[in-house]
Parts: sequence; C-alpha cells; structure tokens
Amino acid sequence: MSSHYHSSMRLGFGIYQALVTCPTGASHLEKGQPCQDACMVAQHYYRGIPYTVLAIADGHGSEKYSRSDIGAHFAVEAAGDAATELVIGLVSLRDNHPQDWHKMLQHEVEHRLGRSLVQRWRSRVDEHAENHPEEGVTKKSDAWFGRYGSTAALTILYDEYLIAANLGDSSIYLANSQGDDLSLRKISELQREGIGLGTDSLVSPNANYLWRLEVISMSHNAPAMVLLTTDGLTDSLVDPQASVLDLCKSTMNYGMDWLERVLPGQLTKWSADGVGDDMGCIAIFKAPPTSSPMIMDNGK
Repeated sequence: MSSHYHSSMRLGFGIYQALVTCPTGASHLEKGQPCQDACMVAQHYYRGIPYTVLAIADGHGSEKYSRSDIGAHFAVEAAGDAATELVIGLVSLRDNHPQDWHKMLQHEVEHRLGRSLVQRWRSRVDEHAENHPEEGVTKKSDAWFGRYGSTAALTILYDEYLIAANLGDSSIYLANSQGDDLSLRKISELQREGIGLGTDSLVSPNANYLWRLEVISMSHNAPAMVLLTTDGLTDSLVDPQASVLDLCKSTMNYGMDWLERVLPGQLTKWSADGVGDDMGCIAIFKAPPTSSPMIMDNGK
C-alpha cells in the first residue's frame, strides 16, 4: 500500500498542537475510488486576536452523489470562511458590549455559523456545476446540488472558547483531565434524517436549522484533547467511546510524536477490519507545560 495513505500533517498553535490525517478507506482502495473525506486546519489573526478553525467533511460517496469528494472539499473551505465571518461578528460584539458579550455568544453562533456555511457551500457547488456541466442534470434541480452531498463538522478556538458545530454523522470528542483521570464525552450527538447513508447533510432540506451547536468555555478547564472524526471510525469500531478514550490516554502518556507515528496506520487498520470507509481525523492536543528558557536582557 502506498505511503500516501498513511500521511499526516502536524501544526502548532499556542499551547495546542493539531494532527490531521485522512487515510482512504479499504473499500475505496479496492474499487479504485478516491477518498470522499476532507480535512482542514486554518490559523489566523484578526485585530491581533488569534483563532483556529478545524473542519472535517464526509462526502456521501454512493453513485447518486457522484461528486461528493468535491462537495466535501468545498465543505471544509466553506467552514473556514463561515468561521472567519463569525469571528469578525464576535469581535464587533466585544467592541459594542465589552462587559457582557460572552452572554450573547451562543445566540451569535446559532444565528450566523450554520447558515453561513450552508450558503457558502451551495455557492461553491453552484459555480463548479456551472463550469462542469453534466448531461441529464437540470440546472438548479435537487440533483444539481445533490451530486455534491457531504456532511460537515468543525471546531473554532477563539479567545477562551471552543465552538463546536456538526451537521451529519461525524463525531466531535472532548477529553478532559482531572489529575490522573481522563474523561471523554461526545459533544455533538448523531441526528438522522434519511439523506445519503441515513444522515443529515448539506443537501438536506432546511440544512440551516439541522446543526448541533455547542459553545464551551475553556477559561477554567481547557480540554486536554479534542478529536474530530468522520463516521468511518465510529462505524468500524465495536466500542468507539472506549477506543477513542484509549487513544487519548496514550497520547497523554506518550505525546504527539507517538500519535503522529501511529494514528494514520491505526486508522487504516480500523478501516480494513471494519466497514472499509475513509477515516478523516483531526486531533487537537494540549501540550504539557514545560519550563521556559531564560531570556537574556542585554539592553542598557
């Protein structure tokens, strides 16, 4: 098997590091099909305040959704743009309500994020469909957009908040450490509607209103690790919660170098032993504190 399918990217931001990997599923390799998952990590500053966007998307992949690999890529691009629009709005909110802006944060997220992402995704799909016509597909019909069907999930790290949004059957796991104990919870639960393989998606009717959203304050207990995965992982494992928790514990014990070394291969194995689906995954790891080097001041 080509090492291409075991590749990963590693990025650092503040006290966190991110590992991104997206192995092609075993069944897709057997059939000579491309990976239908997409992943993205973007880091920005706006008015001197950093924010980080992490997004995954899962194209539906069946014959009906013939361009879903493209749709998934458009979904993570749209997630980055929608997150930027949200952050600009949040900064304006802070300027106008410096004492209590955080009380309006949940409403702002619910009002802006999902709707903006869906609109931006549809705009990309529409442009691509115009430039790459397909015989028998009526312009602006359900099939016009449906061919690109994809789910989307993202997290935004901004100020002291983690904003999570999910449309579809991907999972966002949050690991918190308390002393030697590590707890794990799934912060965006599955909700099915009957699209694609039985999940809500960007082509669902009323997709704007089907998002599961959560705003988490990190001021008192920042997560030790956050994991975003497409449904290939959860569908392939007998006990996804236990396997993800074990992965988080091992990362806490052995560090990000260990995770970078083993995760792509582990995901590929899980795919081969499970349903054979693609394995898009983003892990965000809080690095343990280290002593800072002394800064020499030679000024006079």
